[in-house]
Parts: sequence; structure tokens; C-alpha cells
Amino acid sequence: MASLAQYSIWNASLVTAHAEFTMTEHTVICTLTVHRAWWLAPYLNTLAFVCALTGLEPDLRKASRMIERGVTLKATPVR
Repeated sequence: MASLAQYSIWNASLVTAHAEFTMTEHTVICTLTVHRAWWLAPYLNTLAFVCALTGLEPDLRKASRMIERGVTLKATPVR
């Protein structure tokens, strides 16, 4: 079983991993594809820069929402 923790989504815009999920008595083997939008890394870098410049903390609710919009996960069954 592969873990997405082994992969860094910040180094590539598309990451593929294989995973095995067991639900009750049925096992599903899937390919997980994580896609990072092109604008997510510049957004996070700019956010970190502005926070360092002003000494303020970011609004975590807004930042989380942007991350949710910028990262997509697609599970495709292998069999």
C-alpha cells in the first residue's frame, strides 16, 4: 500500500500513487491522482511573504479554502 505522504505535491503539478482500500469485505485497488493548480504555489509563497512583512497571521479559513480549490484528488479503480 502506498502512502501519499511519500510524495511531495509541491515539486510536481501531478502526482500519481497506488493505494489499496479495504471496505467491510471488499478490497478496492485504486490509482490516486493528485493535481495541484499552477497558481497554488505562488499564492502560498505570496501569503507567507505578506505575513512575514506585516507580522500578521493569515486567515486560516480563507487559506484552507484556497488550498481546497487548488488541490484535486481523483481515485480511479485499477480493476
